[in-house]
Amino acid sequence: MSLITSYTSSQIRTLTTYQIASFTTADFKLLTTLQIAAMTSAQVSAIETRDILVLSSSQIGAFDATEFSDGILTYDKLSLMAASQIKGLSTAQISAFTTSHIAELTTKDIAALSTAQLNSFQTAVIATLSTTQTRALTTAQLAGLSTAQVSSLSTDSINALTTRQIVALTTSQLTSMSTDQVVALSTAQFAALKSAQIAALTSEQLNNLASDDLQALTIAQVRALTTAQISNLADTQVALMETRDIAALTSK
Repeated sequence: MSLITSYTSSQIRTLTTYQIASFTTADFKLLTTLQIAAMTSAQVSAIETRDILVLSSSQIGAFDATEFSDGILTYDKLSLMAASQIKGLSTAQISAFTTSHIAELTTKDIAALSTAQLNSFQTAVIATLSTTQTRALTTAQLAGLSTAQVSSLSTDSINALTTRQIVALTTSQLTSMSTDQVVALSTAQFAALKSAQIAALTSEQLNNLASDDLQALTIAQVRALTTAQISNLADTQVALMETRDIAALTSK
């Protein structure tokens, strides 16, 4: 019978990395959350990959945020964790993650994160999401991002969003986007915007739209434009609009 369960937290913390590495998978399964919380970053680094994979989501979430962040990157352990384990990460642990950590998350890992977990990523870290990772976000996850996180996304990530994701963006998220981000929207993405989203766009965002985007506006989108938005359109932009769009404007 393993003596692991009899170790106190302070005793666990004094174990050498060699001793940690010598634990069996059965030993790791027996570790309590208090014991795991006592582990240092060096000890986390010493855990064999096969042993990381047998830890439960509650055990994963028990690691000290700083110690886990510093130790889990050894041998790409984070990228090998199951989606169920990713779900077990605490918001404190995720808040301590760096760009190196988020780069190791697969699309399945990204999709497994809760809104609270996603909101825990530092803005500078979220900004480094790849286009593939961004497209892996569910509509609920995307709508749950803070305005600061959305405005930090790269133009490539914005351009990679599906039309379903575009429709899921809140009006607050849209208005928080930089002009470059709005300009990065494809014609198809812009055409997918709902009337409420169109009405929320700032004059600066509208004034920088490409001619293709303006010409792709639907009748419903044109009618959604506010008086303030219309009055701030440049003459050259109005000239680019379709006859049907002009008719929709005059009929408002």
